[in-house]
Amino acid sequence: TTYVAPDNSFFYANLTPVNQPSQREFIYGGTPVNAAFYTATPKTPSYLAFNVQPDAALQSNIPFIRLPAGALAASAYTSPLILATPLNATFSNGAGGTKALQASLAVVGSGAGQSSVIVVMVGNVFDASLNGTSPTQPILNGIVHGSYLANAAGQPTRIYSPYVTPADTNGNAFYGNSTISGFALTNGNCCASGQIPSQAFETNTANQAVTNYQFAQPATATTVPASISGASQTTRQLTGYFGGIMTKEPNPGSAANPIPYALAGTATINTNATNLQVQAKLAGSDPFASTSNSGISSVNLGYGSVSTGATNARIAFVNDNLYAAFENPSNPSTVNGVTVPVNDSNTGSNIYFVTQSAAPPPATLLSNGLCSTCQYLQWGYWGGELDSPTSGGNSARTDVGHINFWVAGTPATPVSVISSLSANNITGRYTGNLIGSVVNNGAQYLASGGLQATYAFATQTGSFTVSNYDMLNFTATGKAPLTGSNYTFAFSKSGVAGTVNGGFYGPMASETAGNFAFTAGPKYTTAGIFAAGPKP
Repeated sequence: TTYVAPDNSFFYANLTPVNQPSQREFIYGGTPVNAAFYTATPKTPSYLAFNVQPDAALQSNIPFIRLPAGALAASAYTSPLILATPLNATFSNGAGGTKALQASLAVVGSGAGQSSVIVVMVGNVFDASLNGTSPTQPILNGIVHGSYLANAAGQPTRIYSPYVTPADTNGNAFYGNSTISGFALTNGNCCASGQIPSQAFETNTANQAVTNYQFAQPATATTVPASISGASQTTRQLTGYFGGIMTKEPNPGSAANPIPYALAGTATINTNATNLQVQAKLAGSDPFASTSNSGISSVNLGYGSVSTGATNARIAFVNDNLYAAFENPSNPSTVNGVTVPVNDSNTGSNIYFVTQSAAPPPATLLSNGLCSTCQYLQWGYWGGELDSPTSGGNSARTDVGHINFWVAGTPATPVSVISSLSANNITGRYTGNLIGSVVNNGAQYLASGGLQATYAFATQTGSFTVSNYDMLNFTATGKAPLTGSNYTFAFSKSGVAGTVNGGFYGPMASETAGNFAFTAGPKYTTAGIFAAGPKP
């Protein structure tokens, strides 16, 4: 299989040796990109888009993962790889200015018959001295995180790999003429001592058994989607909520069973349009800790940084609607107060945070989006693995999340507006959806449902009607006390018990969003997020 770029500046070929038909070889090359491209400083943000082509050996529709052929692979949404360069900045520098983001998602089936996969690639372009060449050359370096749940009754397989654009003997990693027409991606790292070979890690989270593999995937230029080139980049803060299911894994070799538990709390996201960086913090706990045996008192998940140069090859802010960040040493995660190290390896903190716009959910899971009328809210996915060391009185532990959810917005409705709504005896009426992670009698899967809600600001009482969320249909009503523009609501109704935490966003509290955590019997727990706009 061969490919040649339309301008003949990049080529690749997948080869099968005649005498070794089970083996695969990959070759590529082209014309080095004109140096003027690297020194140009566009006065507006600039973007490039590339299609990541399949690895001939892995034979997967989803980049960077050994996913067997089947319905899950065939139904996957795979985004283009976007390279975003800040305005007034060169394509490559020592601070990792240009950001890279690519994501894939597939969800097939429902309930105990569901399977799902998410893969997120984040990286930055750096100047590097490669193969002893001078001057330095630009290189793309970053991390791939992923999670694959083949069977809802099992445990997810976690994916981790560093990647790099390998350089030829002249130090070139990008090919083209006046712009980039193609390059290759493979396992590896850089940059202080040049390129360092590595492998991809596939971890069975049930027993922490690791399988290594390699990938070599070409990326070919394509048209930048209008949704990217036309979007804004803003320095701002969003506040919101997150929720999902984590699993405390047994020690390797132990006969103990994994312990699933709900995790829910608040989210804070900061973006920096000047250097295209993003930082996110999720702070929460297990709302059912007294009965779940999780041993969780607090979990703080730290992603990214907004400080120039503090990318750790793990930050990609493309625009206000599209961004992602991974674990970062300057923003460490903690479990029960114990700092989880960022080891630049398959151990320690390996977590992802990404907007759903990078890989939207299929219509079979969420047909009309989380909130089709909302203007002030956005949402996305989080998950990964935290390997906490022994510290003080805390034993070492491993906590794993497959695909979980966050929602955040700006501006939060001002307290003065909330007071006015209360004084005028206003009742808000909202319509939207919920999406979350479920553990049901040992099976883990994703679910969504409809939401109708009301809130009487004068009496601080509300109703929360859930329809067709997995096995749940109920209406809960009662007091939902306000703290500023945020509310908390606890209930036990029709065999369902739990909590709802939310807030109001936009003018006149026109939108609401938050997290939820429900139980429906001793073997059913779910946690996730909701968003709703004004009801017509």
